Amino acid sequence: MRIKTSIKRRLHGLKKVKWEVRNYDGANFILNPINYVDRRICFDGGYEKKQRDIFLSLVKETGCRSFIDVGANFGLYSCIVAHKFDDMDICAFECDRRNYAHLLGNLRINEILDRVSTHFVAAGSFNGHVKFAEAGPKNTGSSRVVQNGEGFVTVEQVRLDDYLNEIRLPCAVKIDVEGGEVGVLEGMDKLLKN
Repeated sequence: MRIKTSIKRRLHGLKKVKWEVRNYDGANFILNPINYVDRRICFDGGYEKKQRDIFLSLVKETGCRSFIDVGANFGLYSCIVAHKFDDMDICAFECDRRNYAHLLGNLRINEILDRVSTHFVAAGSFNGHVKFAEAGPKNTGSSRVVQNGEGFVTVEQVRLDDYLNEIRLPCAVKIDVEGGEVGVLEGMDKLLKN
């Protein structure tokens, strides 16, 4: 398997066009094989498949009516959820500018821009601004909110309890924010109590 994947990657490197569109789990995705998650889908046949299958099964079993995707990246979960659940309200949060543009592109090619509300903000324990370290192009999903350091940008951060109005319950939440998950949970304590 490793040799096959390695050969696929090397052959792909010979192409002039680096971006490609693939159907994965019922949704179409614009993928950049230089980026880690995209590469896993292009060459390894998937990303977080078991985890996502369990998540989707729980969403179906509990009859969730809303989905909040915190750290949406390029919209892997948002696009798949939108295709599998027609009546689901979906809110996607992403504060990395590259991932946000990628997310919008994937929503557009899936013709679901009107079904997914997108928010170019970080989610956390307080409303304000935070330092955000953008990761390199090989793994934009590892960008993160930081306390200090160099090479960061400033982004808006919101408490989900203050930012989201009228969420249909029950609600499913996916949080993938590279170590900031506790802050996100602290900022949505009212929603979690419901």
